[in-house]
Amino acid sequence: MMSSRRLNATALVFLALLAAGCSVAQTERLDPRTAKFDAPEFIAPIPQKVQLADGPTAYLLENHDIPLVRVYLFFKGGSVHDPAGKSGLASITSRAWRSGGVESLGPEEFDDALEARAIHLGVSMGREKGNISLSVLSRDLVTGLDMMEELIFKPVFAQSRFELAKARKTDAITREDENPETLAFRRLRRAIYPGHPRGVSPTVESVAAISRDDAVALHRKVVESSNWIVGAVGDFDAGEMARLLEERFGGLRKDSDEFKRPQPPPPIEPQVILLEKELEQTTMVWARFGPKLMEEEQEPLEVADFILGGSGLQSTLARKVRGERGLAYSVGSFYSPRQEYGVLGSYASTSTDTTAEAWTIMNEQMTLAGHEAVASEVLERAKATLLNQNIFRFRDPADIVTEMMGLELDGLPTDLIEQSFRRIAKVTGDELASAASKVFKPETGVWVLVGDFGDLPGDFAAGWKITREKAGGAAK
Repeated sequence: MMSSRRLNATALVFLALLAAGCSVAQTERLDPRTAKFDAPEFIAPIPQKVQLADGPTAYLLENHDIPLVRVYLFFKGGSVHDPAGKSGLASITSRAWRSGGVESLGPEEFDDALEARAIHLGVSMGREKGNISLSVLSRDLVTGLDMMEELIFKPVFAQSRFELAKARKTDAITREDENPETLAFRRLRRAIYPGHPRGVSPTVESVAAISRDDAVALHRKVVESSNWIVGAVGDFDAGEMARLLEERFGGLRKDSDEFKRPQPPPPIEPQVILLEKELEQTTMVWARFGPKLMEEEQEPLEVADFILGGSGLQSTLARKVRGERGLAYSVGSFYSPRQEYGVLGSYASTSTDTTAEAWTIMNEQMTLAGHEAVASEVLERAKATLLNQNIFRFRDPADIVTEMMGLELDGLPTDLIEQSFRRIAKVTGDELASAASKVFKPETGVWVLVGDFGDLPGDFAAGWKITREKAGGAAK
């Protein structure tokens, strides 16, 4: 049930918008299609930054709306550091770490103790970073922190839970071969990251090669040699919370180069890869590298991507490929700027017999995005939409804390997102055109198509390097 405080806040926002609309002219009827309102102002609360002795930095944000506390520990380390031939180690380790029990309690007893107090403890490892999270009622904060501490420093990785983690990973890999979208993106990563850790995906064989000793060793390496950062949000006193965190996690490292970020990938070899699989539709995805974080062309390209395919049914690709021609079940584009490089691309799902036509139009629309002027009203609407989204980034106070934690762990300015939004507001049509013309070049990227290609015309993708492969293979 929504709290009365949230209801009151919603009512105030509604009244403010109503008042703004009524101020137009009392004799005029408000038309929601043309009415304009001043952009609502949103000021996010600022967490308190605390240094834990010689250990990690902590971001603390008090919020006394409900008697709940959430604590986060972020660290460097993930699947890009999996040893050769043992891809999947980070994923399996994180699952077995959480589920395998601790020195004082076996797996079932530990789970029961958490459940008895409605405490949630989670461990996750992604590609380059991992996190440990705690959610606990404020009255049980000390108990929750004690259990979190023991999980971090004294897990036992029970053999039965470790084997279960491997079995679930194997099952997930096997199921991937039945999902065309997963197949397409998995093969795309291999193509744009040849010989690079980001291009490696776990296989049944690599998972089978992982032992419990491997997981125990990775855990030890993470705890002893990774970079750590701490955050907490909820119903607590910041001074007392700093003391509790200091006692338990003050010994974790904040400066280490053990888990270095991989070097940027090599240049892409443009090509079309056809993954043959008996299907009634074709899944296609294209990608190449582009501007990195804080590069001059980042924000213009974000706006260009939004217009091209990132804005859903209002985007150019949706209108041209799906709306006007009825060729796509789903269609869109993406752009993800990272510290050393960015990745941008487009995707679509279409009927088998319209594969060539949809592919051609996708290429045409990407090319036009880099050479066709964007109408001023389209540009301004895109910018306004992106800026308004800023308000909804922090629907949960924890979003503020975790965002700042992630940015600091990566060595980036903690106000990076705010800086980016300010730059988006200033993007001009010329800047957008310049950025788009440099990257929306289909011939400079990689296409991966998954489907049945028996009826493709002979001149399909003329001039491209074309590779045909059988889809699947992760389970082999």
